[in-house]
Amino acid sequence: MDPAYLSLIESNEKTRPELYQRKKEFVSWCNSNKEANDIRELRQVVKARTPEPVEVVFKDLTVRVPMAESGLPSVVESLAKPFQKLGRLVTCKSDPNPGPKLFRKLDSISGSARLGEMVLVLAPPASGCSSLLKVLSGAKQNKVFIEGDLTFNGVSHEEAIFKSSVMQEDDVHLPPLTVEKTLRIPSEMTVPNNIDNRSTVVDDEIQTMMRLLGIDHRSDTLIGSSLLRGVSGGEKKRVSIGEAILNHGQLSVFDGWSRGLDAATALHIGKILRALCNISQVPCVHSLYQAGSDLFSLYDKVLLVADGKQLFFGEPDEAVRYMSSRHIERPITKSIPDFLTTLKPVSGVNLFNEWRQSSELSLLSVSLDQQMTDGLKNRGQFGISFTSSSELTPTSFIHNLYWLLWRELHLTKNNARQYIGARLGRYLFQGTILGLLFFQVKLDLNGAYNREGLLYNGITTMGTGTMALMPDILEQRAVFSRQKDCSMFKPFAWPLAKGIWDIPLALAEAIVFVSIVYWAAGLDPVFNHYIICIFLFFVFNISMSNFVRLFVYLSPDAHAAQGLCGTSVILFSFYSGFAIASNKIPVWWKWIYDISPYAYMYRALLINEYNDRTFYCNPNEPNVVPCETGQIPGREYIASQLDVDYSNGMIWWCALYLACFGVASLLLSAVAASKLNFTPTGNVLRQKHHHTTSTQSATSESDDEDHDENQHLINVTNSKSKSKPVTLAWDDISYTVPIDNGKSTKQLLYNVSGQCRPGNIVALMGATGAGKTTLLDVLARRKTQGSVEGKVTMNDIEVSDEVFRSVTGYVEQEDLHHPRSTVREAVRFSSRLRSTETSIEGDDRIADEVIELLGLGPLADTLIGNEQTGGGISLEARKRVTIAVELVSDPSVLFMDEPTSGLDSAGALVVMESARNIANSGKTVICTIHQPSEELFYMFDSLLLLHEGYVSYCGPVGNKAVDVMNYFGETATLEEGSNPAEIVMNAVKYGDIDWVEKWRQSPLLEEPNQTDFETLAGATSISDNTSITTRPAAVQFKELFKRQIMTHERTPSYNLTRLGFTIWVSVLFGSTYFQLGHSPSDLRSYVTVIFVTSNMGLLNGMTAVAPILEARPSFYRETASGTYRPMLYAISQLISEIPIVLSIALVWVNILYWMSGFPSGAYLFFTAEYLVFVCFMQFFGMAIASLVPNLLMAQVLLPVICMAWNLHSGFLILTKSIPVYLKEFNIVNPFTYFLRSMVTNVLTHTGPFMVDGIDIRQLFLDEYSWSFDTHVADVLRVLGGVIFMALVFLLGTVYKKHITR
Repeated sequence: MDPAYLSLIESNEKTRPELYQRKKEFVSWCNSNKEANDIRELRQVVKARTPEPVEVVFKDLTVRVPMAESGLPSVVESLAKPFQKLGRLVTCKSDPNPGPKLFRKLDSISGSARLGEMVLVLAPPASGCSSLLKVLSGAKQNKVFIEGDLTFNGVSHEEAIFKSSVMQEDDVHLPPLTVEKTLRIPSEMTVPNNIDNRSTVVDDEIQTMMRLLGIDHRSDTLIGSSLLRGVSGGEKKRVSIGEAILNHGQLSVFDGWSRGLDAATALHIGKILRALCNISQVPCVHSLYQAGSDLFSLYDKVLLVADGKQLFFGEPDEAVRYMSSRHIERPITKSIPDFLTTLKPVSGVNLFNEWRQSSELSLLSVSLDQQMTDGLKNRGQFGISFTSSSELTPTSFIHNLYWLLWRELHLTKNNARQYIGARLGRYLFQGTILGLLFFQVKLDLNGAYNREGLLYNGITTMGTGTMALMPDILEQRAVFSRQKDCSMFKPFAWPLAKGIWDIPLALAEAIVFVSIVYWAAGLDPVFNHYIICIFLFFVFNISMSNFVRLFVYLSPDAHAAQGLCGTSVILFSFYSGFAIASNKIPVWWKWIYDISPYAYMYRALLINEYNDRTFYCNPNEPNVVPCETGQIPGREYIASQLDVDYSNGMIWWCALYLACFGVASLLLSAVAASKLNFTPTGNVLRQKHHHTTSTQSATSESDDEDHDENQHLINVTNSKSKSKPVTLAWDDISYTVPIDNGKSTKQLLYNVSGQCRPGNIVALMGATGAGKTTLLDVLARRKTQGSVEGKVTMNDIEVSDEVFRSVTGYVEQEDLHHPRSTVREAVRFSSRLRSTETSIEGDDRIADEVIELLGLGPLADTLIGNEQTGGGISLEARKRVTIAVELVSDPSVLFMDEPTSGLDSAGALVVMESARNIANSGKTVICTIHQPSEELFYMFDSLLLLHEGYVSYCGPVGNKAVDVMNYFGETATLEEGSNPAEIVMNAVKYGDIDWVEKWRQSPLLEEPNQTDFETLAGATSISDNTSITTRPAAVQFKELFKRQIMTHERTPSYNLTRLGFTIWVSVLFGSTYFQLGHSPSDLRSYVTVIFVTSNMGLLNGMTAVAPILEARPSFYRETASGTYRPMLYAISQLISEIPIVLSIALVWVNILYWMSGFPSGAYLFFTAEYLVFVCFMQFFGMAIASLVPNLLMAQVLLPVICMAWNLHSGFLILTKSIPVYLKEFNIVNPFTYFLRSMVTNVLTHTGPFMVDGIDIRQLFLDEYSWSFDTHVADVLRVLGGVIFMALVFLLGTVYKKHITR
């Protein structure tokens, strides 16, 4: 051990004797541990780089936050609010609720974290633990009101500016990055630029950290996500820990850092954190849900909190003595941390009041006052030295920008198929379509008109394509918000890096697109004009990309972002000067034209193409411009027809505006990203009933109530169960997966055998990455890829997948639920479709009983929510909901993947007691588990211990773990208070014996199977189960449809966004074409209005994608469990969309139609046709969503197809001008049928358009190659398209799978 550290310990003996002995003992571990060299290496880096540590002192800390709105989110209520405010304004009445109602999230919390101290916060879930840690980290939060004393090195929390290393409970990373590159970012950002051998220091630090955390073998593995294979959940947690350590804050705050880690790994990492705390002297405040005794002993102080109130603060050993003085004794079978997290006070004892009146708090208050005074005295010596948050990052802004660009490079490389392939492929395809459609445009007046359409289409193609950038920003925003809060880099750098990195891609897109279109269409062959065209498209692409990013940064979710961006693109393109000339735009909307980048781009392209061209005409025929010599200069054509200033200098003024527009959008997006934060920061409870619900705490429960609750479960499972006993056996299971895009394979499981009998619980244990979840997925038949060898039987019978799923339940590790459902609704939904009852009342009774037995009663009418929606119940409550939706099906075999992950000791005990009682009722239970306490471990009947895919033990646990301890007796000795699970895990992972090889030679491996399968199989008749579903199709559809309608009602952002933009755009267009008359120019305006109407269908299609993708994870879970038929789910989604889509469409029609002065006789047909077309576009968007893996691919594919339809519709390029080889495309073009039927219907009822005594309507239609007698047939064709798209969506939903396991 380093002499400097030893001297530090010696100084602690005099100044802080309470820490001396603990740290002295820790020295021996560091010297004897095999990672001691790594720790010493890391110490040198930490010593050189960590800024002055910051002590945090808090006294009577109270935190108030706004109460959630009463009731569930509702479209009706959201619509009513503006009118209510308007009514109060008109009537001069005051708002009855002028400000937010506040409630106490934390009440009178006192304590401190001094230099070199590790403080552990123990609290039941939903007790305000995460809120406390966020406040103690110094994070600046909106609408969070802090009372009491909170100082950092003597500086008040309002003034303190310092850097904290914060690790959130959720592991939020960029999936396409590897482990090593994820850790490189914080390391590169925190190593000062003036350090010698900087690159070597960074590399050594990263390698050391990966070795310490045991992830060095995964350095080149992607982080991954639910859609992208990557590291395991435990390894991802270790990446989060490593990232937080490498951020080198002055205060360390880790929330639930052991979640997802096995006991041995958690203890190992805990010792590393202890060592780093000792070395750097940085105070640490951690929270743990389930802490083992050895891990618990590493902490200097413990803070007990329940229901936001403090129960104790002091040394861990003192906590037990303090509780004993309050007549709360620790049972011998409970470890100290389990005891402290499952406190059950005697009757009449209020632990909160006891603490407030205790002498311990009085002494603590005196000590805290002294610490705050000392902090003020030492403020100039080592206190808060930063004057602004920009100084928290020790590296320069340019350095930050460089490494964020480096990260963008690797994100692009690792996801090249989407980042590059999809983007360039889109423009390659669209450029080819445009080039073929406008192939070698002639230099006559028709060619002049077609060139306008070509240039306009090029602009809209490029502008619409930039909307594909939205998913990238939305997916990465949570990572950016977390890293911004940790001061990992300067906030402005990330948005700027995104914008700068887009420059080469935008240039490549412009070159690919322009090169194809320019030469195929026969535009001006002068090379300079070609280069100018590329430059203009490049600048325009950059400008619109930054503009789209700005709107995404300003939007709270994907629905709002799509609405804002889609509407802006439509308005910019409409007021570009093509659809309506600039001199005909109403003065009140001229400002849109003046700021529209589309208008400047269109003007510049016209000048570039037309200025040096001459068009030919026939002087003997009527022409749109004077043609006396048979030639018309291009500049005269655009000046007379399009009101364009044709001076060559205007090109560069337009380019300058586009560049300024792009730079301004980029800077504003940087400001918005750094200032706004839409990432959910906590759980906001939204409940049906209008009363406040609080989570029950340990201080309000009694032993009698707990006993009754468990007894209730026993009664339910024993008396009501209709499932049949099943023995599940597996023999020589091996599992291999493809890697490197199928070029090679990797074996994850090796000849695993075992069994689980009715009434037993088998625990699958092993270190992180050992293959526990993999084995469980294989046994549960949830794997969708890879090769499985071996045999899995039920009562010695190999059954079909359908029969297997009908008798099994699977509690997944990830809690995938419908976020808009309440707890009661979700459990009842599962019960009504999966339980063995024969009536709705019976189904609901079972659901309510399961809700109560899992302790979900107080949250029964609360929205479940998720991380994206930003509201709902806590993570541990979601875990209990996951268990509940499976329990109601009364399965014979129950698989549980990490059922206690994210739960505190009390919650884990409730869950495993439930599992134990389920097994006692004759069920077969198999579960993976990471950190079982001694009490939980004793509940298991058998243990299957895995090590790197091999079996190291498979046998009985025994009474008080005697059997398993006898097997590991050579290296494991069970002492009082020891946890056998931790002992076994440490023996296998860190011991000197090869337990895999020992198991192969063990006599236990050869023990015969004692199950009488013939008797059991005959008794259970498992093959009689012939259907995976237990409810008729009508019942399934009814429940699914009800849930879909409820989802729409509770998603105001989705529906009100569409409604708001529909009203806004319809009023805008209606006022632009207000009360059209019967002049020849009005004749074309009718067509333009209808063409714009068709483009609004594109917005409907784009907004239809996000809800489908959001519901996909819960859909996959439910269908995998056999809850309902996928086809019925898809049908319910289709039908539930119809009334909402039609309602919004009616709003559009009734505003635009009458404002534009369309004839009343055409109204009914116009309305019916538009409703059919909107349904087509809605179903088209849903079909695309069912076929693509993510939002990015949908945003790429959908506009490409719509652009092709738009081009061939006959408006942008006349039908007669479309090349013969592309005219057949109109057979499958709904835009052609829609535009043609709508125009002919309207012109039929408008009355004649007279010019020189001749009605020119038919002549006008002849130009478009249309006729009056086709509109009915065209409507039927669009209706056929509706049916076709519905079928595509149905088949895509049922057969196309986007998640692989």
